[in-house]
Amino acid sequence: IRDIAAQRPGLARINKAPDARARGALNAVLILAIAFAFAGVFSRSMSSVDLARTERQKYPAGAADYVRAQSLPERTFSSFEWGGYLSWRLYPEQSVFIDARADIIYDERVLMDYVAIMGQLPGWRHRIREWKIDQFVIERGSPLDRALAEEPDWARGYEDHNAVVYVPRRNE
Repeated sequence: IRDIAAQRPGLARINKAPDARARGALNAVLILAIAFAFAGVFSRSMSSVDLARTERQKYPAGAADYVRAQSLPERTFSSFEWGGYLSWRLYPEQSVFIDARADIIYDERVLMDYVAIMGQLPGWRHRIREWKIDQFVIERGSPLDRALAEEPDWARGYEDHNAVVYVPRRNE
C-alpha cells in the first residue's frame, strides 16, 4: 500500500492520519452524533407508554390481567404464538399448555393434541378433559373461539379486541 501511495501523491495526502487535535474533534463529533441519534430514534419507540400500547394491541394483555385477577386455576390453553407471552405474564401461578418452543421441548403427543383442539378434530373435547384444561386464552374470532362459544361446558369470561378467555361454565 505504501508503494502505491508513493506512486500517487494524492493518495498519500488522503491516507494521512489526522493529528491528535483533529482526532479528538472527530471523536467528539461522532460521540455527539451517536448520542443524538440514540436519543431521537429510541426515546420515542422505547417509551413505556408506547410499549404498553403495543403490548395491548398485539398480545392478550387484558386477558392475562383477567386471568391473574380472577385467580383462575393453573392450566391455560392458548395458541403457541401467545404461550410465551402468557408464561411470562402469569408464571409461576399459571402454566400454559404449549408455547412457541413447540418443536423443541414438547413431545409429539402434545403437538398432536394441540392441533386436534385448535382444529376441533375428532376427539378434541376428550383431549381437553384429559389434559385438564382450566381455561382458554385464544384469538377472538378464531375457529376455536366460535367452537367454544357453542359448547355448553364453557363460558366466555372475558373478551377484548383481540383475545377471549373461556372458563368452565358453573352449574347453577
